[in-house]
Amino acid sequence: PGKEVVILGSGDIGLIMARRMTLEGAKVHAVAEIMPFSSGLKRNIVQCLDDFGIPLYLNHTITEIRGGKRVTGVTISQVDENKKPIGVFDSGIGGLTVLEKLMEKFPNEDFIYVADQGHCPYGTKTFDGIKECVLNVGKYLIAKDVKAIVIACNTASLFIKYLQEITDIPVISVIEPTCMAAINKTKNKKVAVLATIATINKGAYQTLLKENNVTPYGVACSEFVDFVENHELTDPLGQEIVSNKLQELKDKGVDTLIHGCTHFSLLEDQMRNVLGDINYVACGEPTSEKLYEILKEKDLLNNDDNHVRYVQINTTGKKENALMNMKWFKKEHEPIKEIEL
Repeated sequence: PGKEVVILGSGDIGLIMARRMTLEGAKVHAVAEIMPFSSGLKRNIVQCLDDFGIPLYLNHTITEIRGGKRVTGVTISQVDENKKPIGVFDSGIGGLTVLEKLMEKFPNEDFIYVADQGHCPYGTKTFDGIKECVLNVGKYLIAKDVKAIVIACNTASLFIKYLQEITDIPVISVIEPTCMAAINKTKNKKVAVLATIATINKGAYQTLLKENNVTPYGVACSEFVDFVENHELTDPLGQEIVSNKLQELKDKGVDTLIHGCTHFSLLEDQMRNVLGDINYVACGEPTSEKLYEILKEKDLLNNDDNHVRYVQINTTGKKENALMNMKWFKKEHEPIKEIEL
């Protein structure tokens, strides 16, 4: 049997295999990982690689295999920029509504999602408190070597400039593309904006709508976030909360409603029971279109149709809570991980 080994893949199986082969007398030259991070446990990286002096090459893959009946050598190369993952984050699980649309729009792309549930909600925090959360999550994703960051949170999107100041990669807000989608849909120029207290008070949506001769009707609904993060969507309490909050809109004549928080589209059925069949504009689809334009312009699209997609969902809270409240999310992904920021 061969004694010269290179392992492709740094999950726990690959890491443990590297140690086992070394103990059996083989020479493991390297472990290559196409992603910018290992999905294996930290202790396995230490005990299986570091303790044996085996190098781990992140963002690398095998691009050539030499030999006939037996392998005589391989070439390990760094992956192209366009094969790096896309980072997405929200204060909680609401941003998964955006991730869902991103995964549909970009079938060849890898994603790293962070639900900052340990610090949710953002919308009731102070300016400095929100800024700190946004920078902490942003730095985490930048350290994962993502090629772009989508802020799948309207409140966090208000702080986009602080992330753009610390990185050269594209950082995309959900506010502008979502607002423009609503402007294109409204016929009578009357648009409701449902958002957190922070987003409503900042007035970004209202300003953009007024600049386009649209009358905005803002309603602060931070309690919707708490409901989505802590209750089953079918809980009758949801309809009660939504009905009470939207009463003030019933006589305004709005023909379009913006889900100015990524959590809110999960309550659209309850909203329809109050406001009827008007236009409801969620953040996912318009933001996906905007990201496509940017990645195409910068030649960062992954066009490898044979690529096996990797989607990692992380939470700063308890993964059991995340799983309980994201039953509606049906897209394939890796097991949820708990992280600390």
